[in-house]
Amino acid sequence: MKFLIIGGAGFIGDSLARLLVKGKHEVAVLDNYSYALSSYVAETPYLSIAGDVTNIGTIDSILSATSPDVVVWFASYPNIDLGGEPLVGEANLVFSIPKIIPLLQTYRVKSFVLGSSHLVYQPGEELLNEGSPLNWGMLKVGPLNKIMAEWFTIFSCHKYEIPFQILRFSNIYGKRNFVNPLADPLLFMIDLLLFEENVIITASKQKLDYLHIDNAVKMIKKIILSKQTNQVFNVSSGIPIDNETLALAICEFAGRNELPKFVETTEASFVLDNSKALQLKKSKIHNALSYLPELIKWRREQRQL
Repeated sequence: MKFLIIGGAGFIGDSLARLLVKGKHEVAVLDNYSYALSSYVAETPYLSIAGDVTNIGTIDSILSATSPDVVVWFASYPNIDLGGEPLVGEANLVFSIPKIIPLLQTYRVKSFVLGSSHLVYQPGEELLNEGSPLNWGMLKVGPLNKIMAEWFTIFSCHKYEIPFQILRFSNIYGKRNFVNPLADPLLFMIDLLLFEENVIITASKQKLDYLHIDNAVKMIKKIILSKQTNQVFNVSSGIPIDNETLALAICEFAGRNELPKFVETTEASFVLDNSKALQLKKSKIHNALSYLPELIKWRREQRQL
């Protein structure tokens, strides 16, 4: 099959592209490469195309040149300011989706895949499945943009008769250098406990869902190739880990003698039910704690470079 991954030079997109290439699929990636090193771009085993993903003319020409069977939309803004709001540029990406989907009909694309987020859910103590209430009450730019992207996808794909899949990601982690308390909560905590003193961990009882990138892209690949379209899938571990347990495990593996101070605040939990995705084919999901020694070693090496 032929794939075009829009915004595919990021952490998840690049990992998926490499997995698809290993499976003998043809893959092209369109990205502006704002967050990729030049050496990183040169090493890609797929077709790398630099361009503005919001430029409809660019998308048109690339669709014509690559003739993909599947278009995957992973474009997003990873920057998050100190106030906790994603850049408003995210909205420009969201409003590009209903402009691009009509082109898919023109070029006979078989399906459209949207990368979304667990932030669309209303948080709670129960496992969040694909039918759980959406978080319309949280009037923040990030979750609202993700919800709007989903709605644009659903309505536009139905209008132009393009099969679609929506993937709601939990906290996907692995070896990446973009460390942010919202985008990379696990690596952010590792950095705090490795390199900072007098650490305070808030929301100690909050439970989050962490899925390793290797597990994530294998799950995504199975979903896309399953051809079960016009559906939403959680891409998650389904394994709850609270902040206190995670922090103490990091301290143990890192050999940190000074334990952090834990402060309980009211942040709700986000743990996603992955049973729908697992029904496609049983997969072994690794607990995030098992990867801590490897990640801790890697972060130390990165700081020494």
